[in-house]
Amino acid sequence: MAAIKKIGVIGAGRMGSGIAHVCALGGFAVHLSDIDETRLKHALQSIEKDLARQADKGKISENDGKAALARIATGAGLDGFKDCDLVIEAATEDEEIKKAILKALCPNLKKSALIATNTSSISITRLAAATYRPEKFVGLHFMNPVPVMALVEMIRGAAMKLGAHHPMGPLELADFIGLDTCLAIMNTLRQGFDDPKYQPCPLLAEHVKAGRFGRKSGRGFYNYT
Repeated sequence: MAAIKKIGVIGAGRMGSGIAHVCALGGFAVHLSDIDETRLKHALQSIEKDLARQADKGKISENDGKAALARIATGAGLDGFKDCDLVIEAATEDEEIKKAILKALCPNLKKSALIATNTSSISITRLAAATYRPEKFVGLHFMNPVPVMALVEMIRGAAMKLGAHHPMGPLELADFIGLDTCLAIMNTLRQGFDDPKYQPCPLLAEHVKAGRFGRKSGRGFYNYT
């Protein structure tokens, strides 16, 4: 994978502006986007104040702060993400809003670009499936306030494949088996054990209803065409 040079951030709230802050301070070019121009303006002002505060405390130099601020561009549309190597979604914690953003984002990205979500509670799998490029989707959970907290959680779809040496990740395996088969198995278990833990994921049912059965149909969680 090519080195990451430019990072996009969607959402100019406290979390999004904090992510833009640390990315720019780390030397990356940053494009910060939000549908609210006023929020973008306030985000830049907040970042400038936080950088100045860090400089006053001796944590960074004044020049480093100015350079970081200069690396941040803002915009309300999606055009600014076309040359980004990584885009981090940090919008409000609403699944439907996040899915809508991610679906609109994908056509504006280059093929090699990675997408990350900063969600703290929503299923990474469901959000990844909304992008139709789940192999390039990760959960990247920053802690608030971002410029202060050093911890970042990373949840990757290929974690079991890489970390546990499984031949396939869970979504790839489901596509290999056949999503219609997986759905039938889950329905049988749900009925046989009368236990809600076996209730099929709605997204699985949606894929099957749409004829996306996995490898055998050319499309499932992944695209095989």
